[in-house]
Amino acid sequence: METVSKNTTANHCNLSSRHSSKSLKSNVTWTLIGNIFFVASQMVLLSLLAHLGSEDEVGKYALAVSIVTPILLIFNLHLNVVQATDQEHRFCLADYMGLRLITSSLALLVIVGWSFCLSSPELIAITISLGVSRLIDSFSLIYCGEFQRHEQMKYVSISMILRGFGTAGAFTITYLWTRDVLLATMSMSIPSLICLMVFDATNYNRHLGSSRIDAFRVQFHCSQLKSLLYLALPAGFVNSANGWIVNIPRILLYANYGTAALGLYAAVGYFMSASGIVLAAVNQTTLSRLSKHAHNDAMGYWKLLIKVAVLNTLFAVMSLVMAYWLGDFALKLLFGYQDPSLRTALMIAMTGMACRFIARSATTGLRATQKVWTLAFGNVLVLSITVTVGMLIIPRHGMIGAAWTVLITAISELAILATLMWLTTRINSRTTLIRPEVYTPYNSPAELDRRNYHAA
Repeated sequence: METVSKNTTANHCNLSSRHSSKSLKSNVTWTLIGNIFFVASQMVLLSLLAHLGSEDEVGKYALAVSIVTPILLIFNLHLNVVQATDQEHRFCLADYMGLRLITSSLALLVIVGWSFCLSSPELIAITISLGVSRLIDSFSLIYCGEFQRHEQMKYVSISMILRGFGTAGAFTITYLWTRDVLLATMSMSIPSLICLMVFDATNYNRHLGSSRIDAFRVQFHCSQLKSLLYLALPAGFVNSANGWIVNIPRILLYANYGTAALGLYAAVGYFMSASGIVLAAVNQTTLSRLSKHAHNDAMGYWKLLIKVAVLNTLFAVMSLVMAYWLGDFALKLLFGYQDPSLRTALMIAMTGMACRFIARSATTGLRATQKVWTLAFGNVLVLSITVTVGMLIIPRHGMIGAAWTVLITAISELAILATLMWLTTRINSRTTLIRPEVYTPYNSPAELDRRNYHAA
């Protein structure tokens, strides 16, 4: 692997002075476009599998997603958020790439080890294949993090669209040809790799790099890796905890009722994930701007955070209204499901997601100020509640129990994160309200020194 020279590192760290930042409105618009298209591509994938396949096949794919997602979230360390909030440019792309290579190797080992605990060779192969595809995407996220730090969300959104429709298209074509979920899942790695090499790396070199090979540089400086790991580890834990909070009810449902029941619940899980992906992306778009305000403009920080909270609340209300009026129609049209209990589970789960959307405002505020250890503590509490409630309810009530687990967990998360945000704000206020000593001609350092001299 190549080692980045000091001059190249300096060039990486001074990119912001050479590139004008995009407006926040433009970035939010691009983020919405990218995530809506990405969600639509995943809808096409699941809808095809639900209409042409069986509930058991949908359940197998959903189980692989439920296992792979939280594992990758913790090993990815949410580095793109660290990049977006690294306004001092302490680390360059090569540092992030070096750490990503190490953590991705460990993630693959964990996915392989976990998959061998599953009940069939087909489930094992599907889980590993999906893990490989998502690992390739994780390297694209590093480039996206650099674009986000420079507030050029256009390239992030286009990358998401290409990866989303590329993987969905490969899955669809392969499944229509072979009617095999395993082969279809294996084919998803090809468009991910093409997008990484042809679009992400090329555009980084063209717009942010100082040479043609900058996108492919990797360095393993122990001091830099330790510093980056210390900064990113709590962020990765927070992101992984969020993944486990969402996926533990699905894993418990599979453990008690099998892949067919999980296949039915996957429709409910899709609506939760789809709405969550869009809102999380919009919130993440504001991270870089919020972080800048947190460093030198407290009033700007709070104004922008209040706007984020209002947006999240409106999105939560809109999601509930759409689930109430369009839930039955969407379940039938997209997935072909007409089980009456599904609509009940959908409304309960979406009420929980609405609470999580509002709580995400506190998450965004804490991340922007890099209070990740505080956020990690809150997520430990929420995760423990999820496991406890899920183990008590899901074995008895199935899908409805899984939905109630989501709702109870979300209410707890909203209360915990709001409390932590309030406590953090009070502590910061006390710190900043300490008035500096006002010197007068009678108590200035020079006057005090003169008095001490004559007293001696």
